[in-house]
Amino acid sequence: WRSTVHSVTDAPQSTKNGMTFVTPEHTGTLDLLDIARVLNTTNVDRKLFPFAMQNRCFSIITLEHKVLIFEAASATERDRIVGSLKLLVAKLASMIIVGDDKLFVEFFHPMGPPSQRRILKKILS
Repeated sequence: WRSTVHSVTDAPQSTKNGMTFVTPEHTGTLDLLDIARVLNTTNVDRKLFPFAMQNRCFSIITLEHKVLIFEAASATERDRIVGSLKLLVAKLASMIIVGDDKLFVEFFHPMGPPSQRRILKKILS
């Protein structure tokens, strides 16, 4: 990701309704385990993000109630990203809850799951 929407405030964060909106310059990294919700953005605060295109934006809300707003290239891409992130987070959560041993291979192996390793070997050969 690259920052395409910059906040007009100098402060790294702004609080509204108990949620902390993090400006793009101060995003840093985000762990999958910290994601609480992924939503299509229905309302963009124009004071914080004056140039954001609402129909292409989505929000990630963390467990600490921080809101990260991202903008995709199109509304279709936004919907694909939101749906994929929701599936990814749901799969990770369900594997953790049921204690699935494949969790470590699927999410924490540097080369990904075995099916992806086979595909990578074919491509690189």
